[in-house]
Amino acid sequence: MELCAETNDAAFNVRLSALGRVPVSMSFELTERCNLNCQHCYINLPVNHQAARQRELSTQECKRLLDEMAAAGTLWLLLTGGEIMVRRDFEELYLYARNLGFVISIYTNATMVTRQRAEFLSNYKPHLVEVTLYGATAETYETVTRVPGSFAKCMQGLALLAEYELDVVLKTVLLNINSHEFLAMKAVAEHYGWDFRYDGMIHPRLNGDRFPTTLRLTPEELIAIEKLDPQRVEEWQDYCNGFLGYQMKGGEKTFTCGAANKSGHVDAYGMVSPCMITRTRAVDWRATNFMDVWDGYLAEVRETRNTEATACHSCEMSLVCTNCPGWSTLERNSLENRPIDWVCDSTKARVSAFAENADRWINNAICLEVR
Repeated sequence: MELCAETNDAAFNVRLSALGRVPVSMSFELTERCNLNCQHCYINLPVNHQAARQRELSTQECKRLLDEMAAAGTLWLLLTGGEIMVRRDFEELYLYARNLGFVISIYTNATMVTRQRAEFLSNYKPHLVEVTLYGATAETYETVTRVPGSFAKCMQGLALLAEYELDVVLKTVLLNINSHEFLAMKAVAEHYGWDFRYDGMIHPRLNGDRFPTTLRLTPEELIAIEKLDPQRVEEWQDYCNGFLGYQMKGGEKTFTCGAANKSGHVDAYGMVSPCMITRTRAVDWRATNFMDVWDGYLAEVRETRNTEATACHSCEMSLVCTNCPGWSTLERNSLENRPIDWVCDSTKARVSAFAENADRWINNAICLEVR
């Protein structure tokens, strides 16, 4: 959920369906570099990584890409990283994108939000600023980020965003080293009157490093936290009771979300992919142009068909499961959904906690038996 750049407005998405394949929602990763060194991060490049800096799209390349995405019909634009503010041209690129008419959201850790930057963003307001908080105390926050002093900088950044009345969503990634401060982190959002989101779905790094998976909560621990949130409970109850019993079918399209249909992703080096984590299916924008990539390569990727009926396709809980081609690629080196132990167990725990007649679905869940 956290990595998806699509809008959640159901009515808007219905209206979009009549347009065919249009890249209405794109995420653009300005850099993979970051001033923090978070243990769980799926990229995790240091801010002074010279090879990454040299490979990144230049200011002019970024502007040309933004021009082409606007011409292709992109409306919703997510600027993400790494930490986007480590780029010295961040404000220039942000303002250029805004002047093109994009509805812009930005992801940041807020540690580089100065008064000058907060004032800039206040003068040219984004649709949304999403800030990830890694703990409610310096000890926990910096256990995650591994950068001394980063908690104080984050708190200062949050205060400035509030002072300049930016529209902010505070969020966290739930880890076994910070989940004990879940309610305290939620209280920070409540203090500022901001929405609070959280996610415990931790996957391997893009380079295959599985260390982040050692920081996962157990499925039981994750569900116990979700039960503390009445809104989350209601959402999962509605979702489970609305989609349990429906199955993915072998032989159908591999991608069933908006990836490469209404949304896509561009990384810091100009590689265009269906989404943030399905990057083994990417093509170099620098070698062509965005419209040719979208209408050509990504159109072909979107038509990818499953070559076999895996256990996921016959599982009656598949549509409430978070498994997807990206997850399967990172965990199983396969674009086609294959059972992933932790994901399967989390789905089982959610269904058990939130669904009506839970035993019926769990007892018939093939994916939990065949891995």
